[in-house]
Amino acid sequence: QLLSDPSSGVVALLQQSRASGLVRGQPDGSLRMVYIPHEDEVQVGDIVLTSGLGGVLPRGLVVGQVAEVQRQDFALHQEAVVRPAVDYRRVELVLIVVSFQPLVQEETETGEQP
Repeated sequence: QLLSDPSSGVVALLQQSRASGLVRGQPDGSLRMVYIPHEDEVQVGDIVLTSGLGGVLPRGLVVGQVAEVQRQDFALHQEAVVRPAVDYRRVELVLIVVSFQPLVQEETETGEQP
C-alpha cells in the first residue's frame, strides 16, 4: 500500500523541529500530515521523515517536504500539506520489507547508548 493511498497512514516527524504527526494519503494522491500539536513549529520546506513508531517502517525514511502549513488559532492541532519525495505515478520498482524488526540499542554501564 502506497503512502498516497487514502487508507494508509504512517507516524512521521519533522526533521527541524522534531514535531510528530500522522501522514495520510488523500483521494487526489497528495499527502497531508495531521495531528501535529498546535504549539510545535512547522515551516514550509521542512523535511518529513518516518518516525519508526508502530513498527511498520524504519525510522528516518524521507516521506516528503512541507509545502503548506494550515493552522487555526483555537485548534488543538495543525496540519501540513506534504509534497511527496517520490512521484508515485512514475514508480516502476518497489522494495518490499517483509520482516522488519527494529534493533534495540544496548546501554553502557553509565546508561549511555553507544
